[in-house]
Amino acid sequence: MKSAKLMVLIVLILVGSGVLGQSISDFGLTALPCDSVPLTINKMTSLVFPVAVRAGIRVSRDVAIQKVAGVDNVLELKAMRRDFAPTNLAVFGADGKLYSFELYYIEKPRVLSFAVVDRGRGASAVPAKEAWDAGRVRRTGEVMLSGLPADEVRLQRDADSLASLKGYLRKSVRNGGVTMRLKGIYYVDGLVWLALSFQNHSPIPYRPGYLRVFIADRKRGKRAAVQEVTLEPVYGRLPEIIMREAKVVIGFRPFTIGKTERLAVEAGEKNGGRGMMIKVGQISFNEKALTP
Repeated sequence: MKSAKLMVLIVLILVGSGVLGQSISDFGLTALPCDSVPLTINKMTSLVFPVAVRAGIRVSRDVAIQKVAGVDNVLELKAMRRDFAPTNLAVFGADGKLYSFELYYIEKPRVLSFAVVDRGRGASAVPAKEAWDAGRVRRTGEVMLSGLPADEVRLQRDADSLASLKGYLRKSVRNGGVTMRLKGIYYVDGLVWLALSFQNHSPIPYRPGYLRVFIADRKRGKRAAVQEVTLEPVYGRLPEIIMREAKVVIGFRPFTIGKTERLAVEAGEKNGGRGMMIKVGQISFNEKALTP
C-alpha cells in the first residue's frame, strides 16, 4: 500500500515538473506560408503552379474548384455565392510540396490569374494579395500540357529549331506537283520528332487533310497479314494550305522500329486527290543521328 502511494507521488512530481510532458510532446509546429486569393462569383480565377497538381482540397462548398482539361498545373476557382466567409484551400503538388491559400470574396477583382512562385528563388516574388492591391502580377506562370515532358513554350522552340535544320534523310515522294520530304528523325526533350517539308510546284493550292504515321511489319508474301500500329502525335499540326513550301515538325512519344518493321508517313489532301506515302526501313536510333 505504501509503495503504491509512493509511485503515485512520484508520477505527480514528474508531471508537475514537466518531465513526462516533454517525453510525450517531443515535437513542434512550424507555420507554412499561406497566400490570400480573391475570388468573385461571375469570373474564373486561375492559379498556375510550377509543377503538376496532384490534388486540391477545399473546405467550403461556397467555392468551386476544377482542373483545366489537358493541363497539369492549372486550377480554376470561382465563388458560388457572394460574400462567403473566408475559407482555405490546400493543394498537393507533384514535387511533394503543400501549397496553402486563404480564399476570400471580392466583387470586382483586378487580377484573375496568379503564378505560384517559389520565394526562395527570388526576393522579388509578390504575394497574391499584395499583387492584387497594387495591380501587379509576376508573369512567370507557364502552362504544362497534360502528359508532355516539357512545357509548350519549350516544345515550340524545339519544333522551330528542328524545322530550320537541313536534315540528313533523303526520303521523298511526289504526286500532282506536290513533293513531301522526310528530312530527319530526332529525339529532343523526351519526344521523337519527324521533320517534314512540303513543296507545291503546281498552280493549285495543296490543302492537307491528314497526316498518318504508323509502324508496319514488312510484307513477306502476298498472303501474309501486315500488322500496323498507328502513332498518335502529341505536338504539332499541319498547315491549312500550302501555296509553295511549308515545313512541318510533329512530336511523338518515344518509339523504336524493329528489324522486321518499317515506318510509314502518309499524307492526304482534303478532297482525296493527291495522296503520298514515304516508307522508311530500319533506322539506327543513335545520339548522333537523332539529336541536332
